[in-house]
Amino acid sequence: MAGRQPVQWRCVYNDSAILEKLAESMYSFKAYPLDDDFGVVAAALINKHPCLKEQGSPTGWYGWKNSLKFKMGNYRTKLRKAGCLDIAINRGKRGKYFPEGEPATKNIKRPKRSEANFLPNFPEGQDETSLEMDREALVEEMKKRQPNRTLVSQKMDQKFQLRRRELVETGPPVQKMVERWQALFTESQVFDEFNRIACKNLQRDFFEALDHYTPRFIHIFKSKTGSVGRTLAELLEQISRVSHSRAHSHTVH
Repeated sequence: MAGRQPVQWRCVYNDSAILEKLAESMYSFKAYPLDDDFGVVAAALINKHPCLKEQGSPTGWYGWKNSLKFKMGNYRTKLRKAGCLDIAINRGKRGKYFPEGEPATKNIKRPKRSEANFLPNFPEGQDETSLEMDREALVEEMKKRQPNRTLVSQKMDQKFQLRRRELVETGPPVQKMVERWQALFTESQVFDEFNRIACKNLQRDFFEALDHYTPRFIHIFKSKTGSVGRTLAELLEQISRVSHSRAHSHTVH
């Protein structure tokens, strides 16, 4: 056994497959990552798999970062050709075959923070024409003195994709949105639409935050003086009376 050389392990990998998987994972979080995002992912790749570190590179991952940028662009192109709306909406940018288009990095339509459903595709078997017909039925329902709230909510859910496409693609004025989507401007649908876009219960989150900060608000109100302080003191007194009244009512029942 003397003189036996240690085993040298060789790292074998398919860089294209790795980049493809990384691009797919990044897209699930953000369709248009920033430069720093690519750097973070490339660095994480090297930390997780040291054998992928680039020899002679100051960071060990700079080449991976650049390659990942190109792979992400190719991945978006594939999705665009497949009809993915949140990518297809940015077609027509300046390129080899469209030199007169606007710069590729200008006016990119992308999800804002917390927009989980930025521009979803139409439901299977539906298109813009069929959804538009249903929207007109919704308009007629809203003309009634007492619209069917259950029906309105159901139709607003079903037409969400059409509504988002209008907003993202054309950015219509508020007046036009009121005319086309009157139900959207009711209190219940404001909360529902927020939930459709961000997957969050706006009303619940608001009141939970209000309950959390109420003691601090009361402390601030009580510290105020002058006419503002007197007005706030009166409001606090009214709130106190209402709270005691409700507590007494619950105790009796």
